[in-house]
Amino acid sequence: MDSLELAGVWTGLAISLLIFSMALGDHWLARLGQHLLVGAVMGYAALMAWQQVLLPGLILPLLANPAGDPLLWPAAALVLLLLAAALERLQVDGLVLGFLRDGEIDLPAMQAVLAEAPHLHATFHRAFEALPDPLAAIRTLKTLPQIDHILTSGGERPWVEKVSDLAAQATAAGPEIALLLGGGLTADALPLIRERTPIREFHVGRAARVPAAIDGIVEAERVAGLKRLLADCSRPGADRVAPVALHFPIAFAGNGCYTFVKSVAIAEVLWRRLRAARP
Repeated sequence: MDSLELAGVWTGLAISLLIFSMALGDHWLARLGQHLLVGAVMGYAALMAWQQVLLPGLILPLLANPAGDPLLWPAAALVLLLLAAALERLQVDGLVLGFLRDGEIDLPAMQAVLAEAPHLHATFHRAFEALPDPLAAIRTLKTLPQIDHILTSGGERPWVEKVSDLAAQATAAGPEIALLLGGGLTADALPLIRERTPIREFHVGRAARVPAAIDGIVEAERVAGLKRLLADCSRPGADRVAPVALHFPIAFAGNGCYTFVKSVAIAEVLWRRLRAARP
């Protein structure tokens, strides 16, 4: 028996003993064992559903040939509706979505998914870049009160060429919706965007990784460098504006430069709801 299997055996034994200790009364060790068991079961079930069902049977076929099997799209829509409803019940902060049809925002699809999670904030993702009229799209998105961010890179042009369009889009979107700039964002582009647009939220990946690739490792020095770039988020002659936030792999604000990492304890939430539902 290798070390990993041995660790699994001892972990399972420990959880079993914690749960069996309920025979001595309801105490915190027994509840800890219950939480660990629920978390492990739910995590394993979710992993198996993704690896054995959703990924090979739904996601990969749709990516390979979106027009191949028309029955896959109703299944995907059902999964999205169920996921939105689950996220609503798990008390997460929000979700990211975006549906297009014939070059326009698919408003009925957006409304259907958001209706399953009426209390969640929502970000419209980079499908925004495929729309021929961004300003008209922003007006459409403003009819959906839950949409408070649009994730976009502004397209494939160099940053210096698209900064004016980004400024116009950010101005049109505010104050209800904020542009979240991401997609090929580099440290060199941040000062330009900060000075010439009202955009104050940035989604980065490779700019904080070594090597600068999607599978690179997040490096503290690079994060600190990005933080310094955004330390002063006021444009010359302007009032102090909302804090600058850097999204993924971490987020922080320029005013006060605070950092935050937020996670959702799914197993804990599920367990609390199961206990509350017991007669």
